[in-house]
Amino acid sequence: MKQYPFETTITHKKVKNGRIRIGPDSRVYVTVPHGADAEDLIDSRMNWIKKKIAELDRLASEYGAGEDGTFIYNGMMWHPVYSDKTPVSFSWPDVLYPSVETLKKAVVKELKADIGKRLDHYSGKMGVEYGRISVRNQKTRWGSCSGKGNLNFNIRAMALAENTRNYLVVHELAHRLEMNHSPAFWKTVSMYYPGYREAEKELKAYWILTGRSRIWNALLNSGDR
Repeated sequence: MKQYPFETTITHKKVKNGRIRIGPDSRVYVTVPHGADAEDLIDSRMNWIKKKIAELDRLASEYGAGEDGTFIYNGMMWHPVYSDKTPVSFSWPDVLYPSVETLKKAVVKELKADIGKRLDHYSGKMGVEYGRISVRNQKTRWGSCSGKGNLNFNIRAMALAENTRNYLVVHELAHRLEMNHSPAFWKTVSMYYPGYREAEKELKAYWILTGRSRIWNALLNSGDR
């Protein structure tokens, strides 16, 4: 295997074509058909890979990546402190927690309540209805809306600043009117969140922040939800 200036994870699967994904930590994930040479695919996309990694590093530098052990939550950087004598407690600038599993449960509970309030507000303004609300650890998206109106939100959404979380809610509710990302969809979004382009940039940055955060990675990889 060649030595590349970035870390790689190569997977051989029963797929027709190879594909490359860049993780928030700048790791390069390569999926190729059985018997295919992953190095050929990497070499052919080298300029694109370097460009994407540079973009991720720039955003991480601009926002601060939380690699020092800080925990980004509700748009602010907290200092996680282990304490086996207290439930999860946020007292600026510290967050006290007895275990990662307990912290994860607290984050999910808080996010469900927070998102529920925002959904009630914006669904009324937008004149739409929605079904079940779920919090999940989705690998590549902040949220999703099913054809039945059930809404899924990524647990990472609790890292977002409140205004950016408003955008996420508007985005998913807009899918109750347009189940695509057509010009009509974005027109609907812009009616209720005019600054959506900046919010999209924020989402990309927060994805990197959580992806490069040790405490968020421990939380995301925790078995209980």
